[in-house]
Amino acid sequence: MNRQRGFTLVELIIVIVLLGVIGISTFNFLGFGTRIYTDALARDVQVSNGRFILERMTREIAGALPASVRISGDYRCIEYVPIIAGSLYTRLPRANYTGPLRGITPADYSFGPDQRVAVYAITESQVYGSTRRVKRLDSVDFDTPEPGYSEFNLNPADGDRYQRESPARRYYVLGLPVSWCLTAGQQLLRFSDYGWLTNQPDLNTLPGSGVQNLMATNISNDINVAAERPFAIADSDVRRTTVELVMLLGSARTDETLTMHHGVTIVNLP
Repeated sequence: MNRQRGFTLVELIIVIVLLGVIGISTFNFLGFGTRIYTDALARDVQVSNGRFILERMTREIAGALPASVRISGDYRCIEYVPIIAGSLYTRLPRANYTGPLRGITPADYSFGPDQRVAVYAITESQVYGSTRRVKRLDSVDFDTPEPGYSEFNLNPADGDRYQRESPARRYYVLGLPVSWCLTAGQQLLRFSDYGWLTNQPDLNTLPGSGVQNLMATNISNDINVAAERPFAIADSDVRRTTVELVMLLGSARTDETLTMHHGVTIVNLP
């Protein structure tokens, strides 16, 4: 009599359990690999965003008038005045001369609205709160009195003389002030074209004035922690101004925070 052989119920259950364990292990292994890839991608996005922000701010701040950099009282905003062009002057409105400022024409310079000319402005109040060293520019006569030189016609309402000569006989053509601010909602905003203000504007006054651009999100700095304040002036003297930038970048995909710290040195050549 032939005997039929097969799996018992116990053996069948054991096989099913083993297959289930193998399947779960395989799924977890593949899921772990996927999480590694996703986390790496999120970190790469964080680094790219941080690099973009810091490079943009570094270029702008390094090209600013050193004495124009100021930090708001709540540590959320930094303001500065960009230098459009600069060169040496040969004649400055002072003492017995009240004509236009005459100087060597800066390379690649073109006259535009809302420009000002600074001569030896070495304090914040001289930049924003006075017309004795920073004056509005009405027009420019290029190649006057000869090629390579220009005459800068200043706004008469700002006075017809500068307070002091520059030790290096330098002048700077300035654009409109720019501000970067970190909101309580973890957004980094850039404000421009809002004009000149004696008192530094902040997030209570900047929105709705000028041009506002969203530069980054998920910036999780804690303003109440001194080491996490996004903007700080670390050092300032007659030769240079050093600005410290600190950004804590969060991620929409992970709970990790990337901290980026960068120093920007503005060389002062008054």
